[in-house]
Formats: sequence, C-alpha cells, structure tokens
Amino acid sequence: MAKKIVMVLLITAIVSGVAIAQDFQLGAGGGAFIDMSLLGNGWKKDKDNKASSKATSFGGFVFFDATFAELDITFGITKPGKTKVVVGGDKDTIDAPDKTSFTFFGFGLLGKYPLDLGAFTLSPMLGIHYNIFLSAKYDGDKVSRSDIKDFDADPPDQFSLLFGAGINFPFTDNIALKADLLFRLGLPTKEAKDAVKDLDGTKATMGFGPQLRVGVIYTF
Repeated sequence: MAKKIVMVLLITAIVSGVAIAQDFQLGAGGGAFIDMSLLGNGWKKDKDNKASSKATSFGGFVFFDATFAELDITFGITKPGKTKVVVGGDKDTIDAPDKTSFTFFGFGLLGKYPLDLGAFTLSPMLGIHYNIFLSAKYDGDKVSRSDIKDFDADPPDQFSLLFGAGINFPFTDNIALKADLLFRLGLPTKEAKDAVKDLDGTKATMGFGPQLRVGVIYTF
C-alpha cells in the first residue's frame, strides 16, 4: 500500500512538473531546514500496547527549480528525542541515550503550482523524499552504514510523503528569499518492519511532523 501511495505522488509531481506554463523559468539555490517529528515512527498492537519516538532533524539543502517542479538534495543530522511506550496499559517515557545522533543524505521531488500574488509568490507543494542513512553515534561511539550491514541488518533508510506550501519574496529580478512549510509523513522503514514482523498483530507505524525550510533562489 505504501509503495502505491509513493508511486501516485511521484506521478503527480512529474505531471505537475511538465505542465504548460506561460512564464517557465529555471532556478537554483540552497538553504537550511529543521524537521520535527511530533508523532514519531514506532509500533502499535492496540491502544494499550504501542510506542512512538520523537526526533528533530536539521541541516542544509540545495535545490533545482523548474517552475512547476523542484528537485532537492539534503544533508542533515537527526537527534532522537523521547520515546513514549504503553505496555499493558501502563505508560512510560524513555529518554534517548546521551550523545546519540544520526547523519543522512537525502533527495526529493516536489510538484508545485506557483500563484503570483504581487508582492510574493505562493506555491502549494506535494511530493516525496528519500533519506539514506550514513552513520550514527551512540553515546559517542560511531556506527557506519557498513557496520550495520555487517550484522545482516537493514539501515534505516526512509521514504516520506510531503505536502505544504512555499513562499518566494523577490529581492531583485533574479534573487528571492524562499520559505517553505511542509508536513512530512514518514513511512515505516524496513528496519522497523522487520523488528515487529514476528510479533502477532503488531505493526510499524508512520511518523508525522512539520518541516521548515528557508533559503535563497537564483532564477536564470
């Protein structure tokens, strides 16, 4: 089901990108982002047996813009937060270990429809993003992607669905400030699915939260 959703959104983004525009423009730029998983990925059997983990990610991104489509490349760090656990109806909160973080590289495709509102341009956006796990630090000890594979485990690479809107404030005819507010629906990783596959009636759950991106775009 998740793969079907991803394919539908990918097709939507591509169709949006090839739409006929009166003022077709190419641009590129970069900036910084912060992503907050308010409803983190986890697992659930029923309302009395479930868990979810919060996390905050931040980093930089570069992008290539083609009026109705945007290709993004990101690099960032994820800092895990608290994990809320319910077992047999009893609630508990577990803090992430000290000095724990994950680094990742990602890329995404967004379809968008720019609306010229005079002083700025508003663009509803819809698309997908894929994060590739690079390494992790657990209490200061580094674990690489190859280390995880050496244990016949799957790195926590993740597909996400994105929707929201962006605003461009022009400074000059070619330069504009870019600000995007997106909402990210993080699909369960293969690692998370494998962890609960032998637990009867238990499923890996999706994460959800906002992502704020601020940058500068240069239009050719």
